[in-house]
Amino acid sequence: MRLYKSLALALILIAPIAGVPAIAQTVTAEAAMAATDRPPQHTERDAARKPEMAFLLPYIKAGDTVLDMGAGGGYTSMLMSTAVGDTGKVYVQNPASWVENYKMQPALDYLTSKRANVTVVVAPFEDIPAPAKPYDVIFAGMIYHDTFNDPKADVAKMNAALFKAIKPGGYFIITDHKAPDGSGLRDTNTTHRIDQQTVIDGVTKAGFKLVLDSDALSHPEDDRSLNVFDAKIRGKTDRMALVFQKP
Repeated sequence: MRLYKSLALALILIAPIAGVPAIAQTVTAEAAMAATDRPPQHTERDAARKPEMAFLLPYIKAGDTVLDMGAGGGYTSMLMSTAVGDTGKVYVQNPASWVENYKMQPALDYLTSKRANVTVVVAPFEDIPAPAKPYDVIFAGMIYHDTFNDPKADVAKMNAALFKAIKPGGYFIITDHKAPDGSGLRDTNTTHRIDQQTVIDGVTKAGFKLVLDSDALSHPEDDRSLNVFDAKIRGKTDRMALVFQKP
């Protein structure tokens, strides 16, 4: 039985975005969110996450091989699983410490029990194994700042490994909470934000080209000073939405 028999997929032709080639036959956020096997802890987050998913999913098409970095319990992974379809593959990565400390295993077990096109990877960010087929898309959703918070981590090594593991023309997409301009890595483990230029500099140094700096997740009313988990600002932080491409 096909994985999405109960889901009427809304397929659309995406208009060209400045700096990015047109991407055809992708699944809308609404269609992906309509899958009936999604658990309540996912669906209750849809309203808050929809802008991010509407930004991401046009880059993912049927048959793609995708990596969801720092995927947590797989909220984005399940939506991407719908987008890549039966002929695609989603790798769902978390460091071992995250799986243990945040008790993620039941959620990951549920995900793999429902979606045959999902593979769970437990590995440090800089040691994510390359798939047999190079990635079409790599997504780091609100977690790129976290890659700097493990004192043993080597983010330059991570970026180089990701560049090697993605196909030419493939996309590395990053969303994250913006820190004040010029603050570098100062806030990654306090307010859980990161300076956008620091992200751009590190990723382009690995060989990627920045092709889109979008304001899709912008909240200019956020002065970027509060912890992203503060009730005053949670879900309404000023966020970067960056698309990099391997030449």
